[in-house]
Amino acid sequence: LRNMFHTPKYANNAANNADGGGGGGGDLYEEIEEDVREECAGRFGALEHVFVDKESAGLVYVRFVELDAACKARDALNGRYFDGLQVHAAFIDEATYARRFGTARSNNSTE
Repeated sequence: LRNMFHTPKYANNAANNADGGGGGGGDLYEEIEEDVREECAGRFGALEHVFVDKESAGLVYVRFVELDAACKARDALNGRYFDGLQVHAAFIDEATYARRFGTARSNNSTE
């Protein structure tokens, strides 16, 4: 998922919350991960892994247990707007995923 949080509003909140300041009461990236987790698991199916890339232009990686759930999520989320930006949902190949996350299949699973 691309364009999930890289807006001036979120960039400023992230900078303020990264060191615990800003009065936000939590890490913005953790909140984004939790929101994505809740929506995706609740609407599409069980998750294996969610990762919010803090060094990117709004990338969130989501891995589902079942391919069908991943297809449903991609179809539903692609083109949707989040904080004024259009979300782009797409698949990456297994080799790219493995290079980036190793054996993350069992990490952070949500049932």
